[in-house]
Amino acid sequence: MTMKSNTIRRCDFCQAELPEEYYTPKNSRRGVHVYTCNDCGLIQSISTAAYTSRPAASMSCDADRASIKYTKDLVLKPHLDILNRHVNLAQIKTLLDVGSNRGAFLRHVVGVNPSVTITAVETDPELVENYRSSPQVTIHTRRLEQTDVGDERYDFIYCAHTLEHFQSASAMLRKLNTALKPGGLIFYAVPNIFSLTEDSFEESFIDTHTFHFCADVLESFINGQGSEIVAKSPGDAFELTYLIRKPSRPRPEAEGTITHRETAENSRAFMRHYAEAIDFNRRRLRDVAAKLMGLAHSSKVVFWGAGRIFDGLTRVGGFDTGRIEMLVDKYLYRYMDTIDGIPIRPPEALQSKDRSIPIIVASREYASEIVAEAHQMGFLNTHPYTGFME
Repeated sequence: MTMKSNTIRRCDFCQAELPEEYYTPKNSRRGVHVYTCNDCGLIQSISTAAYTSRPAASMSCDADRASIKYTKDLVLKPHLDILNRHVNLAQIKTLLDVGSNRGAFLRHVVGVNPSVTITAVETDPELVENYRSSPQVTIHTRRLEQTDVGDERYDFIYCAHTLEHFQSASAMLRKLNTALKPGGLIFYAVPNIFSLTEDSFEESFIDTHTFHFCADVLESFINGQGSEIVAKSPGDAFELTYLIRKPSRPRPEAEGTITHRETAENSRAFMRHYAEAIDFNRRRLRDVAAKLMGLAHSSKVVFWGAGRIFDGLTRVGGFDTGRIEMLVDKYLYRYMDTIDGIPIRPPEALQSKDRSIPIIVASREYASEIVAEAHQMGFLNTHPYTGFME
């Protein structure tokens, strides 16, 4: 849905005046308006209502989703696969971990490099307890915006799934570039807003994300800083990753953020398509949920996947939760007790169940992995929900 605002807003990257039109996400508790810059194509969210800085965890399929902060555990292995091809972590002397979270990355580095000196920036004091006593680590429990990280202090900076949360992404990109030693490396990872599938019904513009990146826009800013991109993910990847080297000498060709009308038009086209697609797919959810309930005509079913897809199928689609024998999730059971009132169990809890029970796979990205694990356990009656969206 396109709406208009009379307030003048400016793009965080190129400082161009943002258009009046904006997109309103589903069920935003922060009164979020999503704007697309007509000059550089950056998509950014601006809140219009007061809000709590660290909301309670939620796996809502709407904009009010709030992070459980376990993403960095999930992405650690693929990130290490990239880094180990280009970086000798055992030789890093000074490391800045921005949004250190539960410490998955820094604890790995300490394991291979006990002499490393680490600065960890994490807003949630409860998450740092398992590495608070590490002698290598100095912890700052505040936002990066309020943290002094110095100039040319670090050999390596790790900033995964944090850039999209900043109050100003451009200011923090500059701050981290300043904190890096000449010749040092930064690793960035962000969700790719352009990677959405045609059957997506989960709101992508969630309240806790201020910026929404695609490859062309983010690379334009990185190149404008004069940085060298050592390695990067494909532009259509679900997660955009960049390993960047700060040159020993400034690159004269660096010109700041490049305005590019074609990139901006791609962002506008994406937003038009997105607004139509999410409404269309949500209207389909009741039919999808009804088909899935047909699997439970003679018995209950198991749902494997307790995240936003499950929330959408039950709360928006109307799947009868009384037909659910068990809700399973390999990770979420560690962090949440229930989703929509249903207890979350680890996959091991399935061992006591009849092997013929239908299992609905409520995941898109990890569907094949879940099916394979279920089959290894002897559960062959598996049904990825995506097959019912066609």
